[in-house]
Amino acid sequence: KKGGGGGRCRDGARLFLDPGPFPECWHLKGASAEDAALCGADPTAGLVVSLGFQCVMCVVGIAREPCLGEDFVGASCTNAGRRTAVSSGTPTVVVAVPTTSKNAPVAGARSALEIVLLHIKKSRVIDLESPRNSPRSHFPFPTKARWAGLGSDAFPLPDDDMASALYGAGTNSYAEFASKDCWSLGGLGGVSPVVRGGGDAGYKGADSGYSGTRFNPGEEQKEDEKETRLNAQSLRASLRDAFRDGDLLLTLNVPPLWSPARDEFATCRPGVLWRQERVTALFAKSSDAPMEASTKNDTWGRTLPVASIGSSASDARFVRQLATERLVEQREFGLGNQARQATSAPPGEAPVCFVVNGGVVVADDCVAGDVDAVFGVGVGKAAVTAHVVWPIGHPFALREDATVEALRPCPETGLPLWLVEDLEGNIGNGGGGSS
Repeated sequence: KKGGGGGRCRDGARLFLDPGPFPECWHLKGASAEDAALCGADPTAGLVVSLGFQCVMCVVGIAREPCLGEDFVGASCTNAGRRTAVSSGTPTVVVAVPTTSKNAPVAGARSALEIVLLHIKKSRVIDLESPRNSPRSHFPFPTKARWAGLGSDAFPLPDDDMASALYGAGTNSYAEFASKDCWSLGGLGGVSPVVRGGGDAGYKGADSGYSGTRFNPGEEQKEDEKETRLNAQSLRASLRDAFRDGDLLLTLNVPPLWSPARDEFATCRPGVLWRQERVTALFAKSSDAPMEASTKNDTWGRTLPVASIGSSASDARFVRQLATERLVEQREFGLGNQARQATSAPPGEAPVCFVVNGGVVVADDCVAGDVDAVFGVGVGKAAVTAHVVWPIGHPFALREDATVEALRPCPETGLPLWLVEDLEGNIGNGGGGSS
């Protein structure tokens, strides 16, 4: 249980553990959600191992916090879940009711979580006896659908020039480090570079002279090359591997009034939602100067009105298209006039102060978006979204073809198919819920 704001505490800080409000619950005094995640799931000295157990899965929540769309990046619950997965290699699920109300009901989210966990148990997505990747392995072996396989048959390099740049001259320092390190299987981590095509036609440098294995999709492939192609089933297996290893984070966003007897699940990706006009600059000499919210209607083709959740269509107004306003003003006053901005701030004067607020929410339609699933008119589904916890290109990170496969829903439950099917491709009954 957290006891403070966001972010991690400073190095060397002592966070004292007190009994929580109910049995087998603890309160970490002065800690943030990330601190609680670290202290709870750390595989060497965390709370779970200190009590004599092994952490096979971490559930963060149930939080009352917006973490749909762009809000995922800054939400304290998702940051805590990501920190848990990254630092401990533990499969992690983050559960939230996307609201800022401290009194929003969470019974629906609890029911949705129970159904998801039952499916995880029946499909054997994780090992319930012992965690597979906690403590974390030092470095991943080349794995299908991971960036760790870059340069392999499953993930060929695009051309000779890139192969030379990555594995040829100039990379000897990396090769020497790998050969001395404990995870090395010789040379560049056991990867023999494979190139998909020839040289880059737009490359202006000297001829690379690289002569590696060439993978040409236009030619007939050998049987062993065909086996490296990633079909849908193998991609789902890669998704399960990544979840077990703590390299894929699952979020479950549940509307406040969701009911398993009436409502459904939806397999989602992050929807289109962000906030603009979050800062108001005050140029008056007094910081108590009145501030008026902008009510200017957008006249430049904006199609989606902004409205509070649950409001009627008559309450809606169009949000400002700031980029379009800037282009119009540049056209009207000249492209060289950089001092004039779309917000028409007085040029050449520093504000007395800034006021930071929630801003104006901008939301657009998105196929399979989590925002649309939760807040769409007449929808109200529990959105299940898979997030890669590592930056794009990191060896642990999943490739795009795998994350696309994460959007394939189970026709019976609405949950992600990779999550509910077992190793043989069968779908178990998660024990309740609507399809």
